[in-house]
Amino acid sequence: MNPIVTRVRSQLQMHLRRQKTTSTTILCFGDSNTWGYDPKPRLIPRRIPDGQRWTDLLEQKLTQHDHQTEQEQEQTKLGKVNVLVDALNARTTIYSDPAGPCDGEYNCNGRDMLMTSLHTHKPLDVVVLALGTNDLKVQLSNTEHSIASGVRILARDIMRATNIGRASSGDDNGVSLSGSCPEIVIVGVP
Repeated sequence: MNPIVTRVRSQLQMHLRRQKTTSTTILCFGDSNTWGYDPKPRLIPRRIPDGQRWTDLLEQKLTQHDHQTEQEQEQTKLGKVNVLVDALNARTTIYSDPAGPCDGEYNCNGRDMLMTSLHTHKPLDVVVLALGTNDLKVQLSNTEHSIASGVRILARDIMRATNIGRASSGDDNGVSLSGSCPEIVIVGVP
């Protein structure tokens, strides 16, 4: 199984045992790799088709129970899995790119958008941070330490965010948002 899927599945299983919920919401916050940018050289850039992006495959794999006994399925049961994607081409962790895409048409600083994304998609069980690749741009002059610091700052921001996790029990009137911090999975540059 893919290492990302294995890590996310493990985090989800721990989370579900603690929270006793029947559904799981995962937010994948990333860059063009998460967005599904097709790297094949073309005159006009394209997106990988729906169902073939890694976030789609993650959702498929997390809900798949191939070759498992009923007991194994019960032990690894994740309930309904909803993978949400907030991804943007050229997004960095915490850095502003003065030579950004489309002559500054949109903001690529991930930190500037993270809180809005967390609160837009709450309640969250897991946040997958898939950033750092664009921090390697020459014009940003980053080191591996500064890139790691950018990811660490985003992880701390998630931990400090209020009311974005799912509470351990809800009622028939909706989902309580006073839960603990969602699990954080960091997907880094290979």
